[in-house]
Amino acid sequence: MLSPSTRQTDLGRKLEEYKALPALAYILLVEPDVPSVLLCWRAPGDGWELAAVEGLAGVVGLPGIRAELAMGEIYEDVSFPDPLAGEGGLR
Repeated sequence: MLSPSTRQTDLGRKLEEYKALPALAYILLVEPDVPSVLLCWRAPGDGWELAAVEGLAGVVGLPGIRAELAMGEIYEDVSFPDPLAGEGGLR
């Protein structure tokens, strides 16, 4: 989960530290305020690929472990501010 107070560290130094772990195949960075995640996965040759998944109907694919994560499940019980109303929440 990305935090406003640690966001720059999480996307910079900490992400690079995670990528340096040889056994790590996937990194999922979850936005707290909107249904949006950044998926990083180890590609052939020790490179990394990136994909963004947005919206509650999206699905995060993890083929290396034969799994999928539904965005609706990742964000279950999370309310988002309604940009049109100024307050309240959307699900």
